[in-house]
Amino acid sequence: MIGGAIYQLLNVPAITNLVEQLNYGLAPQENLFPRIVITERSTPENYKDGYSIINHDVEINIYASKAKDGNGGFLQASNIADAIETILYRYNGNIGGKRIDQILLSNQEILFDNSSQCARVIMEYSVRENLTERDLGPTNTVLPVISGLLERDETLTCSTGTWGGIGTINYSYQWKRDGENIDGATSNTYLLVAADDYTFISCFVTGTDNTGSKSVLSESVGPILGALILLSAPILSGTEIIGETLSVTDGTWEGKPTITFSYQWRRDLANIGGATSNTYELADADYQTNIDCVVTATNSTGSLDQDSNDSGLIDGIIPSISGVPTFAGTQQVGQTLTATAASTSGAPTPTRTWKWQRSEDGLSGWADISGATSITYLLDDADNNKFVRVIQTETNVIGSDSANSISSEQIKYLYNVIFEAYSLRVITDSGTVENETCTKNFLQTII
Repeated sequence: MIGGAIYQLLNVPAITNLVEQLNYGLAPQENLFPRIVITERSTPENYKDGYSIINHDVEINIYASKAKDGNGGFLQASNIADAIETILYRYNGNIGGKRIDQILLSNQEILFDNSSQCARVIMEYSVRENLTERDLGPTNTVLPVISGLLERDETLTCSTGTWGGIGTINYSYQWKRDGENIDGATSNTYLLVAADDYTFISCFVTGTDNTGSKSVLSESVGPILGALILLSAPILSGTEIIGETLSVTDGTWEGKPTITFSYQWRRDLANIGGATSNTYELADADYQTNIDCVVTATNSTGSLDQDSNDSGLIDGIIPSISGVPTFAGTQQVGQTLTATAASTSGAPTPTRTWKWQRSEDGLSGWADISGATSITYLLDDADNNKFVRVIQTETNVIGSDSANSISSEQIKYLYNVIFEAYSLRVITDSGTVENETCTKNFLQTII
């Protein structure tokens, strides 16, 4: 308060000095005990030259008791007035943190009362007060605001905010990273660099007008996105059996957009050729191995790899034959039969083998035919009047499954077939027709 300021000027701590000055000017050898009563009226003017000019009209009453002159007598009021005038002028300096520019005694008017030893001084003066930092400079009403993409290599811009002040307001800037000044960052724009990654940026704006300067801090923005940071690892999932498909997530990443991803599947930590998508179909080679996937995240700042969780040991499926194999071909001695496999499942992919068998009646007593282990079989003399079939076997590391075809018809020579199916019509010279049964020897001759 202005009254407080004046009270400080004249009474705290200046009251001690005032007593000393009174003693010095009036009665050096005697103590004078003043009592000061202040009545103040003040009118502040506009700010000017960085200071507040306040006009004061103050009435000061000084009461002195036991005031004696140098000869031991009581002081006359005129002497008190002279002393007060002297003292007031001696205070024309820096007192109590205030600078007194001017002291004017109104018409040199000093009223005194000898009986009460009271001097009443009416004075006018102006005080030029040094303002605190809080009081100097323009006033900010709306804080500065930072705008721009919060990413490395992008440029942020800081507004001035809204200010009021005396005269033209000029602005200066100081950018801050996590509250610390950034060297050289003193314009209203700032290019984000690698050191700003994942920090918070603010800007200190200083407004300066005719009265002084005042600074305010913008709200912080961030974190600034830059180099890639992994927040959560990629996750591998799927049925861990050969023939099934595994998939992997990208994981969760933070960094300057745009982030792209690439993939490399591994078998027991060795890269699998061509396995570079986010899914992978388990192959025979994966049986009883561990599979994982390395995900590579890339943005404009660089790349970062992260492997997924490992699978368990990849399992397989025991072979299973659906249906029965078949064979085709002329079922006669000297002809070749060819087998066709039935549908098969199993993982790892089963290995297929063939076995041909012979039977006397086509129902039982099936015996392996020596050397007949390919997909085809050439019927020979041993098969005449016999029955044959083929066995399909599927085998992998887990197990095997077999299935046999149905039996063939009874295998015969070709001339037996003709002999049984046909009769030979013989035409005589006389034109008569006679039926005769063909003999085997005859058929063998003509075949």
